[in-house]
Amino acid sequence: MNMPGVVPNSDKYLGHDDPDGNQLWRVTVMRDQGADYVRVLKKNGFQSALFDFNRDKYNENMKLLAKLQTD
Repeated sequence: MNMPGVVPNSDKYLGHDDPDGNQLWRVTVMRDQGADYVRVLKKNGFQSALFDFNRDKYNENMKLLAKLQTD
C-alpha cells in the first residue's frame, strides 16, 4: 500500500479493540498529504479521519473541564 506523507515510525496502537477484532491506531501524516492518505486508506478498505490539533481550543476545553469538575 502506498502511504503518501506518513512520518516514519509515527504509528501507535491506542490499545482499543472491538469484538470484531478491529484495532484503533494513530498515524502522523504531513499536513499537505492528509487528504491523499485518507483516500488511499479508504481505497484499501480502512476507515480514517483527519484531525488537526488546535492548542487554543484544547486549552479552552481544559479550562471548561476544570470549571465543570469544581461545580
